[in-house]
Amino acid sequence: MIKKYFDRYRGTLPPEIEGKVEGSLMPDIKLMGKWRNWRSGLEYHDKELDAVLFGALDDCLIDDDLYIPLDYKTRGSTPKYGSSERYYQTQLDA
Repeated sequence: MIKKYFDRYRGTLPPEIEGKVEGSLMPDIKLMGKWRNWRSGLEYHDKELDAVLFGALDDCLIDDDLYIPLDYKTRGSTPKYGSSERYYQTQLDA
C-alpha cells in the first residue's frame, strides 16, 4: 500500500517527507519495479572478498549522483513502545 502511494510521487517527494530528506524518488518506475523484485533486485559482487551482496529495495531516493535506498517498516498493528527500535536497530546502524 505504501509503495503504491509513493509511486504517485515518482521524481518528487510525498508531502510527509518533503523537506525532511534530500533528493527525490527515483523517476523510473519500470526500473524501480525490477529493483523491488527479490528475484531481479540489485546485486553487487566484491571480487576481492569473493562475496555477493544481493537484495531488493522498497524504494530509492536520488540526490544528484547518489542513490539512497529506502526500506519501509510497516505493520498491521501498533507496535509496543520501543519494540520496533530494538528489532530494527541493526539495520538502522548499518
